[in-house]
Amino acid sequence: MQVKPGSLSLRLVNVSKADGGVYECQTDGEKSSIHIHIRQKVKIVFAPVVQHFFQGSDAKLICKAVGNPPPSVTWYLNNTAIHNSPRVSMDEDNYLRVRSVTLSDAGTYRCEAMQIDKGELAIANIQLSVIEPPEVSVYPAVLNVTEGEKAQFYCTIIKGLPIPSLVWERRGIELHKGGELLLTSVTVKDEGLLTCRATNNGGSHMATVDFRVFVPVKVLRLENMTVTEGQRVSLRCEVAGHPAPKITWEHNGIPLEKGIPGVHIQNNEKESMVGFRANKRFLGFFNCSADNGHGEDSRVAYLNVHYSPHMLPIPPKYTIPSVPARLVCQSEGNPAPLLSWSRPSGLPAILSPQPKSQKRGNLALSELNIDNTVDESVFGQYICKAANILGEKSVTLELKRAVVPDPPFGLKELEISYTSALVSFTAGWNGGLPIQYYQLVGRSRKQPVVTAKVPVKARKHTTGHSFPETVYMKDLSPNTTYFVTVIAVNVVGESNASEAIPIVTSALRAPSTPNIRVFPGFPPRLQLSLMDDGGAPKYNFSVKYRQVGL
Repeated sequence: MQVKPGSLSLRLVNVSKADGGVYECQTDGEKSSIHIHIRQKVKIVFAPVVQHFFQGSDAKLICKAVGNPPPSVTWYLNNTAIHNSPRVSMDEDNYLRVRSVTLSDAGTYRCEAMQIDKGELAIANIQLSVIEPPEVSVYPAVLNVTEGEKAQFYCTIIKGLPIPSLVWERRGIELHKGGELLLTSVTVKDEGLLTCRATNNGGSHMATVDFRVFVPVKVLRLENMTVTEGQRVSLRCEVAGHPAPKITWEHNGIPLEKGIPGVHIQNNEKESMVGFRANKRFLGFFNCSADNGHGEDSRVAYLNVHYSPHMLPIPPKYTIPSVPARLVCQSEGNPAPLLSWSRPSGLPAILSPQPKSQKRGNLALSELNIDNTVDESVFGQYICKAANILGEKSVTLELKRAVVPDPPFGLKELEISYTSALVSFTAGWNGGLPIQYYQLVGRSRKQPVVTAKVPVKARKHTTGHSFPETVYMKDLSPNTTYFVTVIAVNVVGESNASEAIPIVTSALRAPSTPNIRVFPGFPPRLQLSLMDDGGAPKYNFSVKYRQVGL
């Protein structure tokens, strides 16, 4: 304010809208007033360039314009003025309201503020961004690969505005940004659920891949073992593979399963163990096989079980003077035993040639040939001894003189006819040597002696076991009583006769009337048959015929 004689002046600097109004000047009791109007140039003071709204929500586009006089605001979309409608309208603040925003409402809107009196204009371009929550899908949804291979996954945006960002995760740990994930030379550690997470202003969405890594089966370890009979054995088969393989065992080609007495099988993901108490039946090859559906493998180990010699009793050996005898001894053991011969104390020493010995795996055999069987001293007991590093065992053999057989027994009639009979008997002891044949003898008071030589069936009669024999006696006389006995014959001689049994053949009868069948022709043919021959198979037909009336 400046005061001069006779005047008073007021100067306003950097005026603003607030400086407008009525000013009064008062001097010597007089006053006057002046109304000052402050003009403000139109200006848009607040209009965010991008304004986000959720799909389906009500949007309010903000464009705050100031000026004095107040400007007029007009909204445009695609250079076309927007007029009020039930969906789109301007409020009292000149903001643009859009109800239930859709994706089609997105775009660039222009806000124009104008002071009409001066024609001054302010413009703001505003991007209406519709926020759409994201949704994604993955391909493949399930993937199985073998360890060492590569795996590739794709995450595709189905919807989402603004365009969502994509991140691949495994167990909450970020693996890769972007829609494509490539894993090279995968391992089991890469297995699991892989997640593609899509994120924008509207939220986030996840899609998962079930990713499995398979490791082909490999049998890593199964070792050969050498143990002693009675020792506790644990065969371990170590395996690798994912998923964990199924492990099976075989022993010498025969499956080993749980529940076999004396055998214990324990399995886990990395190994299988077979446990048992060693004996010779477990000697051999053990095969461990593993299969997880994505490969199989096996390995074989040899279990060598050492055991002391085993020997079985040997029956007496029979011979006759001047016929050489051969004594055979065998023993099983691991290592294969060494066999030696001797005689009990008080008996003459062995003068025979050196025994012949041989080994077949764990079986040892020895033959002692005794040539001079005329010498009575060679008969009697012989001792065969088997020995290996785990022990020894012996068995006594006896060389005896063969004798004539025992008489057969149990002679009985099975069938009888007019001229033949079927009888059976049981062989007695063979005297130490095979039976050569049996002789049946039938005696009657009226007829000559009837004999039947019975060859021995193809079986070895070298033990005391008895076998039934059957034989037909032929050329017997009808209506005759025979007393039948049987003897057995070997190389030494013949046995006493068995107990005799009576056999009575059937009496002859008159034959039945023949049956006649005529076959027409020239000349006619006759067929004659006889239902009952009366016991005499040798017969003649006498045919008589006569002419009948024509």
